[in-house]
Amino acid sequence: MALTSSADVYEDAIQNGYDRRMAGAAGLVATAGQYGIMMNNRMGDWFLDATVGYKSDVSRNLMKKTLQPYYKEIAEAVDKMAEVGTKAEKLSTFASLYNSIFKKGIKNFWTLLRDGGEEYWKRSIIEGVEEVTEEAVMDTTKGIFDFLSWAGVGSNAENASFHTIENTFSSEGAQRYLMNFIGGVMGGALFEF
Repeated sequence: MALTSSADVYEDAIQNGYDRRMAGAAGLVATAGQYGIMMNNRMGDWFLDATVGYKSDVSRNLMKKTLQPYYKEIAEAVDKMAEVGTKAEKLSTFASLYNSIFKKGIKNFWTLLRDGGEEYWKRSIIEGVEEVTEEAVMDTTKGIFDFLSWAGVGSNAENASFHTIENTFSSEGAQRYLMNFIGGVMGGALFEF
């Protein structure tokens, strides 16, 4: 998503009157900004620190506990499917493995969801805020290049503008930030799942 958004900055720059050199520079600055946000984001450590009970391995341990009783059965089924046999025999082996794990293990799975519920909310909020900060990086990049255009840097500078102020501080800008937050909240819960 971040690279797609950064590539969109290049296209937006071309459409808004920037030459290819300035559009490329804007795309690179946006990409660097996205990289900086993603690689140096300590919000998860701050927001989910040990004082509120955060442990990054909690969900993995719960999933491991849920699946561990079935490891031997899974290994045996995979070995059996690897043996020479008809397609029907392999499908039958897979079906019995599927039924064993998912039908018998559904109670363990719901326990995992119940016990990991707080993690879902925390991850959702973090992802929502991260999406908003990524959008802010894009708008900041566009604002920098609008300023450079206003200052006369680059060719076609007098005709080029992202109209960042008008776009960011408008109802459309507010909707864009809200949609990014909501999408991040939904995505954060899905990633945790």
